[in-house]
Amino acid sequence: MASIFTLRPYQHEVITAIENGLARKITRPLVALPTGTGKTVIFSEVINRRSRQGRSLIIAHREELLEQAQTKVAIINPTLSTGIIKAESNQIDKDVLIASIQTLARPNRLRQLPSDISTIIIDECHHSCADSYTTVLQSLGSFRADNPPLTLGVTATPERLDKKDLNSIFQEIVYQKNILEMITAGYLSDLRAMQVKLNIDFNKLKVVKGDYSEQELSQALVEAQAPVLLADTIKTYASNRKIVAFVPSVDLAYKVAHACQAQELAAEAISGDMDGQTRKSILHKFETDSLSILINCNLLTEGFDSAGVDCILMARPTKSKPLYMQCIGRGTRLHPDKQDCLIIDLVGSTTSFDLMSVGKAFGLPEQKLSNMSVLEYCEEAAREEERRSAAARLLAQNKFLETKAVELFSRSQLNWLKPNSRRYVLSTGQASIYVDRIDLSDKWSVWLTSQGSKQVLATDVPLAFATGIAEDYVRGQNLGQLLAKNAPWRNRPASDKQKLTLQKLRIAITPGLTAGEASDSITKFWGNRAS
Repeated sequence: MASIFTLRPYQHEVITAIENGLARKITRPLVALPTGTGKTVIFSEVINRRSRQGRSLIIAHREELLEQAQTKVAIINPTLSTGIIKAESNQIDKDVLIASIQTLARPNRLRQLPSDISTIIIDECHHSCADSYTTVLQSLGSFRADNPPLTLGVTATPERLDKKDLNSIFQEIVYQKNILEMITAGYLSDLRAMQVKLNIDFNKLKVVKGDYSEQELSQALVEAQAPVLLADTIKTYASNRKIVAFVPSVDLAYKVAHACQAQELAAEAISGDMDGQTRKSILHKFETDSLSILINCNLLTEGFDSAGVDCILMARPTKSKPLYMQCIGRGTRLHPDKQDCLIIDLVGSTTSFDLMSVGKAFGLPEQKLSNMSVLEYCEEAAREEERRSAAARLLAQNKFLETKAVELFSRSQLNWLKPNSRRYVLSTGQASIYVDRIDLSDKWSVWLTSQGSKQVLATDVPLAFATGIAEDYVRGQNLGQLLAKNAPWRNRPASDKQKLTLQKLRIAITPGLTAGEASDSITKFWGNRAS
């Protein structure tokens, strides 16, 4: 069946990686892509291609994810019927079944699934280490050796908050891209970062399961006057932005909302404790721009898609990179009215090296991000890398040219000297002939000095041509024997005149100095200064 969507290049790569994995008997592959890069499009295309092999089952852990999956699959694959399996809904006769893990984990509901399921998609699969997923997947045959269904996991954060290993479920990450790669490729929004310092020492807070105790963290934020400070920050730096704020407790969410409202900012708190209708009403107001600030506690980290969000207020300081990335992922989607997304991190008055921030999460220098966006930094780093690469290429080229020159002059029968890295010289004492490299290229010039005058013999010629011109000139003047490397005079003792010249030039006179050695030292000295 033909999809109405055109896949992006990397989405084609994902599909190919999954199919290649299947050819290698990787039937439980994992795909890791950032929020906003079209994971639903990808798994819908997988369903599309495998629709003749049997039904497909999408498993998710939240109601919002079920609704999103059904909507997007219906858009992408309008010829396939979709059915929801949760609570009282049990539409098991459809082409694509979309089920909550909580419902499927019940034995009686699991037994009712049709037997021709050939494709299983686990959305936000970093949750799949839970026993409920293992039970369901074992029942569906995902772990059997003979003809198992394709069991594809998709997630933005393959690292789990509790550090549990996803290898117990999935065989291999067949494709992975990070946020930085997608920002620089133009598929995600650019990010800007700023920090708000509070009078808190996060190092003194209790750590539970690898992260700060939410109760202690919330209390410390209240004591540090965080709600008022956050409202002031929004008013000053982000009043024209669409903001999602993350806080560690529901109580703090309401306190921040009230502080914002006192500043006449259109803000509301939202929590899982609300009834579904109230929550949907608040989200609708936010989506329709009658509300500009949403403050939540652990509610909007997954399954919340609002492309217009251009500010994330991370008022829930955390050690967990997966949690941090889930939160800022709510602001990375592209939108026509959006230039970038501002990430505001709450940090303490003292340094906490394991506290997540934009710089730490992406491995970028915090001081650089204080005055440039993530993309601007990456572009600057790319330019610097290109400069280093160009320098390396030039160095390699110069080494190549140098090697060619050494080989060429070493093969010559004449006594060529090298005063510096760009010059070779032959000297009779009365006259000198030079071969100079032009800039850093493979082009050379040939010139002669005699009795204070300078004559250019050739310019902008290859090295072999330049040395040929020079040596032809020398031989034409019948100087070849005089300038030969093995000329007899070179082995004679240095003359008194040579020694006197060396003393004037402050060049050391070694015992047993020969006339050839003295001549070479004098030639190199003046040859380095000639122009």
